[in-house]
Amino acid sequence: MQKYGKIINGELATSNRHLDDYKRIEYAEIPMFDQTTQGIFQSNIVDEGEFISVALEVIDLPIEDLIDEEGSL
Repeated sequence: MQKYGKIINGELATSNRHLDDYKRIEYAEIPMFDQTTQGIFQSNIVDEGEFISVALEVIDLPIEDLIDEEGSL
């Protein structure tokens, strides 16, 4: 489903409908990443004029976030 958005005070407001001043949102393709040690987060939301582009960033997760309650990865 197509999303529409508008940048308001540096934040991306989204809608499932095309509202006044809202533009279509184009998300970057999800890159290959290791789901056991990395996460993908939105970055660099830019109004390109005709649309809003949303970049994605792969981040290595801190090791302490990967350890379960028994102390295993």
